Amino acid sequence: MPDIAGVVSALRATEPTKIRDLPSEKLIEYEQFLAEQSPQFGHDAKQERLRQECQHRIFELRSERQHREVRGTGKKTLFWAAVGGVTGILILVADYVPLVRDTFFSKAQPASVQQATLETPPQSLSTTSGSPEPEASSNSSTPSPKQAATAQPSVSPPESSNNTEEN
Repeated sequence: MPDIAGVVSALRATEPTKIRDLPSEKLIEYEQFLAEQSPQFGHDAKQERLRQECQHRIFELRSERQHREVRGTGKKTLFWAAVGGVTGILILVADYVPLVRDTFFSKAQPASVQQATLETPPQSLSTTSGSPEPEASSNSSTPSPKQAATAQPSVSPPESSNNTEEN
């Protein structure tokens, strides 16, 4: 036999406007109580209506309880996402602050234009080419054109001497 007075009391205590104010433990209690009482109702119209209301209220209580669980999980997830975001930002700041500090606040003096133009890089003066040419042997009577040009510089006679001979 169902506890009709208890069912009516539970239905009034769990009206949709009051559900949000109930603690989760009370939601579970009312849900279990209504679930136990629901199958005990008879088949007359009044008890059938109470069974349908119990089923409907059980559904609302479960929905509210699940909503609270999901919301709690969502809050935890949001909290840890915020912690991760803040940690990431702190890591970036820790990485880039020294770079910015060294770049903009270094004590090294900037190079002046005068110093840069006065100092020229040393140039290597090399008279030999990368591949050395074979030198002429003592048996050859004609020197190579390069050796001839370097060995015998051509000197032209002064013009004044040519003019004096003709006179």
